Amino acid sequence: MRSFIVLAFVVACSKSARTNVDATQADAMLALLKAPAPAPAQVDAVMAAPGTALIVAQQNLSRRVTAEQYRTVLSAIAMERAPAIAPVDDSERAKRGVTGLVDDVWPALHWGTAQTGLLAKRLALIRALDVGGGSMQRARAWLPEVTIPEVRLHIVMGGRAGAAAIDRDIYFDVLAMSYRESRGVAKFEPSEITEFFAHETHHVGLGVLTKQQRATLTLDETSGRAYDLLAMLVAEGSATYFINAKQDLAKLASDPQYASHLANRRQLIATYEEILHGVLGKTLSGDAYEAALTPLVGSGFHSAGAVMFDAIYRADGRGRVEGLAAVLDVMRDPRQLFVVYNRAKPDRPVDAKLAAHLARLGDVSAAPARYE
Repeated sequence: MRSFIVLAFVVACSKSARTNVDATQADAMLALLKAPAPAPAQVDAVMAAPGTALIVAQQNLSRRVTAEQYRTVLSAIAMERAPAIAPVDDSERAKRGVTGLVDDVWPALHWGTAQTGLLAKRLALIRALDVGGGSMQRARAWLPEVTIPEVRLHIVMGGRAGAAAIDRDIYFDVLAMSYRESRGVAKFEPSEITEFFAHETHHVGLGVLTKQQRATLTLDETSGRAYDLLAMLVAEGSATYFINAKQDLAKLASDPQYASHLANRRQLIATYEEILHGVLGKTLSGDAYEAALTPLVGSGFHSAGAVMFDAIYRADGRGRVEGLAAVLDVMRDPRQLFVVYNRAKPDRPVDAKLAAHLARLGDVSAAPARYE
């Protein structure tokens, strides 16, 4: 079935026009980085660019960051030290937001002031690629049948994530990826840039299915949090494993972006199991929940999900799991992730009772009244 889907989509893509990519924010940021000192008008231009709103929105997915805090960082890129920034409140997310701005965003921007030639060359390189057509094709090859909404592509500079999807807006951050490469914690491969866009396009398509299913379930705050954790594992794990790693977990483990999380795969899976136990048992909520997630923010979801999809995809078919068919079933219903993973007979299965409970989240007729 997959071959037919891919062939049909390739034909459709061949008839479509080259996708435009908005680089307004990247251009404004490059001008700011080239200046001896940030002028207020240049800072205003960066803040007004649509891509900057996306950068701030991405940071607020797992942190709390305001536009004013980000403006403070921009105004200080020529300084020798990061600016002093206070959290907007006492929450774990707000503290994490400041850590990201001071330890990740400002150092990358400061480094970028001496790397404008490199950044300009890479910006031109990406503009010359047909990232739209190529990314849509790759994303669609690893999704169940779904109509992917039209996406808007952006090139930006100055965020934390190398790439992200905010609703239908997708960006690739030239500066963030280049800075991480300089530190040996990521790779900037021109041949893989389309894969970053494909990864995020995959999220957009899968998000349609997840939103549709979530609307049919009866989820309270606790079960809803558990469902969203599973949905995140499925989204990040599937896109990372099938698009970025090309179904090769060893390749992923050699990438510095994922290496630390994949160094102990059994413990990685155990960590997510423990978090879900805590969520469902109502012993992990509020800031305690956010603190438990803090070490995993970044590539933790990507890595753990990839490990699970590797087991599912490579199951030999002699049992009840049949590779891609099982993968697509989990994408349609993320609640089944742990059950299908256990059926694949992995080295480190998860608790069977937990898996069974998760598989019935939001199903009032089948789910137990409370988790024990």
